[in-house]
Amino acid sequence: MPDDDVVGETLRGGLAGQRLTEFAFVATSGLALRLGALGTELRISSRLSLGRASAPLRLLDPTVATDQLLPLLDAEVTRTDFVDGVLAVTFAYSTVLRVPPSVVGEAWQLRTADGLLVVSRRGGGVTIWRPPTAEVREVAPRW
Repeated sequence: MPDDDVVGETLRGGLAGQRLTEFAFVATSGLALRLGALGTELRISSRLSLGRASAPLRLLDPTVATDQLLPLLDAEVTRTDFVDGVLAVTFAYSTVLRVPPSVVGEAWQLRTADGLLVVSRRGGGVTIWRPPTAEVREVAPRW
């Protein structure tokens, strides 16, 4: 299975069907989105795009993205994709949140309630820690 497929399956399992319950900008770690009643958390520390899938997406700094997320409160995640280092989360109402890889550090990280941690790496790869064995898997970018 190609690396993007492994990561995509991991992310779909962590986000599918969950609703955006709260969000905030945290000065030390970026934009924090809480999904679902169990507390899955997506943290974004680099620029992101947000908008309708059918329209051009607007590039936003995480410090100002909270105003744009307000209409998505209680919206369900309908799809999650990871291709070429880009995380894309599609919510109900066809709104897409897209986070490209960063060249300077971690663009995003996802922590699920059961302890799964997926962290983007500089340049587009990810590292996955799976509970309870603390297995670490490196996934390099395809380029």
